[in-house]
Amino acid sequence: GRRRKLTLGEFGDPRQGCMTLKEANDQFESLSRELKAGKDPLEERATREASEIEAHRERKRRGTFAQLVSAYVASLTARGAPSAAEIERSLRHDAEPVIGASTYARDVRPELVRAVMRRIVARGSREQANRVRRYLQTAFRFGIEHDHRPDVSEEPDVLFGIEHNPARDVARVERPGETGVRNVELTAEEIRTLWNGLAT
Repeated sequence: GRRRKLTLGEFGDPRQGCMTLKEANDQFESLSRELKAGKDPLEERATREASEIEAHRERKRRGTFAQLVSAYVASLTARGAPSAAEIERSLRHDAEPVIGASTYARDVRPELVRAVMRRIVARGSREQANRVRRYLQTAFRFGIEHDHRPDVSEEPDVLFGIEHNPARDVARVERPGETGVRNVELTAEEIRTLWNGLAT
């Protein structure tokens, strides 16, 4: 039994985005039919607005691979990273032909990363394949953290919605004859520990 008000809009010049009297009457008739049908126009409007907000957020979560590369490179440039230009060139030249600039970042899977690496290996650049894998891994890690950063005052214009880093589980490319053995420089303390261990 409580009276409630529902604002239709602002009355005035339609050239200023305002509502005409006819538009107001048409809306009134439509709302009246909803009430007679047992619907609550206020609840209907609240549900519709909530759906529109969620749809807007969903659209924002569709950041593309090209947007991910741009955002990642911009963050590197802002920090003064000397590798920013090389990373951008590598990801656009080596990765984009396979992944596609308009591919949603959240839709990139490990098999696409492997395809990028195979393409580079096929032209005889094993080291570059590993380099691009590393760049992709850090770029997607940036994308995951980007959506949840607490140090920004407003929500980002683009959200990537990445749930899993597609480059993380892709194996690096080994060079022919590579055994996995590496040269390691030991500290004085490590040499002492090793020497004492050999003595026992």
